[in-house]
Amino acid sequence: MFLTKNGRGRFVVMDIEDYERDKAEKKLLEKLHEAEQAVKDGNGWLTMDELKAEVGE
Repeated sequence: MFLTKNGRGRFVVMDIEDYERDKAEKKLLEKLHEAEQAVKDGNGWLTMDELKAEVGE
């Protein structure tokens, strides 16, 4: 449901489940974008020794 003010969209009323799903999707897309940027910058890669240290092997 959209609420308007002076004929222009102003507010949205939506189901809480839809809102939570949209919020989670947005967070995931932000994290994916951050990961893509890290890979492009060369910061997204670990050596095998760094990986083993991260997972405790």
